[in-house]
Amino acid sequence: MYYEQELNEICKIYGYGKGANTSKTFVYKIGDVVEGEIEGIITGSGARSITAEDINKITKYDPSTYIFESGGTTYGYGYEHTHTIYHPSMVLGGISETARERTDVYTGYNYRGSEYLTDTSSALYQMIFSDDEEWGYAVATRAVYPSYRTEFSAFYVAKDELKTSWLVDALDGGLEDHEHAGGPVRPIVYLKSNIQTNAQDASGAWIISE
Repeated sequence: MYYEQELNEICKIYGYGKGANTSKTFVYKIGDVVEGEIEGIITGSGARSITAEDINKITKYDPSTYIFESGGTTYGYGYEHTHTIYHPSMVLGGISETARERTDVYTGYNYRGSEYLTDTSSALYQMIFSDDEEWGYAVATRAVYPSYRTEFSAFYVAKDELKTSWLVDALDGGLEDHEHAGGPVRPIVYLKSNIQTNAQDASGAWIISE
C-alpha cells in the first residue's frame, strides 16, 4: 500500500546536495482500488525513486505486449479478473475485515534489458541493468497479478532483468505475506540547468560548482 511512498521518501534525501533542483515536484500514488488511490507529493527535494516507467522509456519496452495463454485462456497486461478476496487496507490495520468482490487488472511483466539495449557495454545499459548485487535494486512501481487470488507485487532490477517480486497474496481466506526480493534503492536526482563542473575528484567524479 505504501511501497512507492517509502521508496520515494528514502530517495529524496539525495536531492538536497549542491546542484540539485529542489524546485521539482514529484507525484506518486498509494492505496488500492477498493479504498481508493491517494496521490502523494514530494516537494523541496530534487530526487525521487526510479520507476518501471522510467526504465521502459529508456528501453522502449511496451508493457501491453506482455500477453500469453494458459489452459486456453488469454492472460497478460490489462487482463481483468473479478473475484472475492481479502485485500490490503490502509485504514483497517493492514487487512480488510472481510473478503470483498473486486476487479483487479493485471499490471505485471518482466523482460531482459539486453533484448532492448543490445550494447551491454554502453554506459546507459550499465547504469540501469548491470549490478553486482544478487537482488539489484528496488523500483517504486507496484504490480498486480489477478486470478483466483491476487498477487500484489513490486518491481525490481536484478542484473539483466526488470521483474517483480511478491509482497502479498490476497486469498478468499486472508492474506499471506512474502519477502520482497528487491535490494538497495536507486534515486534519480534532477539537477539545475545552470550548474557547472570545473574539475574531477580522485575517483574521477566531476565536482559541481554553482
